[in-house]
Amino acid sequence: TPQKLTCSTTSSIATSASASFSFHVKVLSNAGPANLVNTARMTAGGGDIALPPNASATVGVLPVPTISKVFSPASINAFAPSTMTLVISNPKDIALTSASFTDTFPTDLKTIATSQTASGSCVGANTNTIAANSTSINISGLTIPAAVGAVAGTCTISIQVTSGVVGGYDNTTSGVTGDYG
Repeated sequence: TPQKLTCSTTSSIATSASASFSFHVKVLSNAGPANLVNTARMTAGGGDIALPPNASATVGVLPVPTISKVFSPASINAFAPSTMTLVISNPKDIALTSASFTDTFPTDLKTIATSQTASGSCVGANTNTIAANSTSINISGLTIPAAVGAVAGTCTISIQVTSGVVGGYDNTTSGVTGDYG
């Protein structure tokens, strides 16, 4: 749905001179990867809104990296370890650098009783130390490879978790953030 932003000034702009302004916009996550076009019209005293825009800018919305996880084994005896592997996918044709995410575990799920270093194929995975008996992890400093053609770039992060309480656990992870070049 188009939105309107109105800016006004009491200053005058000399003939053949220029003026500029800037603003930040937040693109909703459901916009998906696309190019969004912003248009602007400069008018005096309200002007004729039927006139074509004086300027436009195209903003590219980048595809969002995804994260999923699996546990191996999926079922354990009390306090036995299970390897939690997180798979990060990058649909963009540029590597995602300085990538990070957070995973807060449900009640009774925690990391194993000794500290550990994350492992996996993501560059930077092994720079993350996980404290013993943690109920959440903060992973950072990752590089997620670029997509090649239509195939997303992927890599993994693995840590060991456990529980002493019998039951199933729903565990979701925050979205992945980072920088595209």
